[in-house]
Amino acid sequence: MAWELDTKKADEARKRGEVAPAPKFPSDKIYVYKEHEFAHMAKEMAEFSDQIRDFNMLLYLRHRTDEKAVQAVAKLHQKLLALPHIQVSVSRMLKGRQTGANMTVQKPATRSKAPAKAKAVVKEAKAVKTSKVAKAPAVLSGGNPQIPKADGDAPVQAYIAAVPGWKREVGERLDAIITRSLPKVAKAVKWNSPLYGVEGRGWFLGVHVFTHYVKVTFFQGASLKPLPPGESKGPDARHLDIREGDEIDEAQFGKWVKQAAKLPGFLGPK
Repeated sequence: MAWELDTKKADEARKRGEVAPAPKFPSDKIYVYKEHEFAHMAKEMAEFSDQIRDFNMLLYLRHRTDEKAVQAVAKLHQKLLALPHIQVSVSRMLKGRQTGANMTVQKPATRSKAPAKAKAVVKEAKAVKTSKVAKAPAVLSGGNPQIPKADGDAPVQAYIAAVPGWKREVGERLDAIITRSLPKVAKAVKWNSPLYGVEGRGWFLGVHVFTHYVKVTFFQGASLKPLPPGESKGPDARHLDIREGDEIDEAQFGKWVKQAAKLPGFLGPK
């Protein structure tokens, strides 16, 4: 100890029934200062402080797997094991882990590569899922679907499928009559309207959905016999408006289709 109690003076005071005076260093000499012991203790405390720092660093680094950390742990491990008073603690802390020269860097686990076939199945499943959650076409005012411009039967069927309510059935019936009357009919969707025509002649008929009716436009309707009932602002076109509950004269409509297919079409060659 750096300080020692002078028990003789304290005992004598107690025998006399006196209370030992409070120590006043250094005048009353109750505690004796031993300089050489204090210097030795100060040195030990400094060394122990370094050991605590090393031990804390070891605690911090022991779960790291990078190469620098592994090397630092190995060095601190060897240094601290030389100290008997903390040897047990260090050994317990590093139990189950390689140390010293045999310590190796632990690389993080990597996912095993999935077989190509499995990847293809996953990709296909994602494609199916995407197609299932594809947004329905926007429906404009009057219930007319907004379909991108495209040629062929597919966009026409997409348009018809997106038509709301009773007007969808009208669209399906019109498409069936036109295809039956003219099996090689050309189809497209332009300006949010299905168009029907003949290759090399242009379009002879268009369909558009409004709030209370479905409008069929024969672009050369003024040349058809009998005339379709609806007049147009232009001299050539005629219309047929179909409202909910109206009966479609399929025979007459088919005749109009065959007549119109023989006439020069809209946007056809001049």
